[in-house]
Amino acid sequence: MNRTNLLILNALPILLLFGCGANEINKGDTFVVIDEFRQEASIEWAEPYSEGFSALIPTGTVLEVIYKPGTSHMDVKITVLDGNQDQQHLEEKIVPDFIRNRPGFEGFYFSIPKNYVGTKIEKK
Repeated sequence: MNRTNLLILNALPILLLFGCGANEINKGDTFVVIDEFRQEASIEWAEPYSEGFSALIPTGTVLEVIYKPGTSHMDVKITVLDGNQDQQHLEEKIVPDFIRNRPGFEGFYFSIPKNYVGTKIEKK
């Protein structure tokens, strides 16, 4: 057996155990919702304050990863809803009026389980 074959045989268990990075999720990756789901949203405020709301994220919605994901969840924002990319449209459809119209509201995002990939969302 030559050195190349030996190297491949030795590396194979490591690749099978840890993968080769093809399924890695990174900041900026986008996903399409394939099965609508309800998710808690976190709100971004101008001042240090935390609040949230529950939203139904419909099929066809495009989500973008906004930070390098942790081991179990990834933070995402909606970039396309009902075929529309307009931020005001997204906020009007998803964020309750009493939150969206409050002074200091700066946006929202979702922290969704990574295991939604392949069941609720798929990579674009």
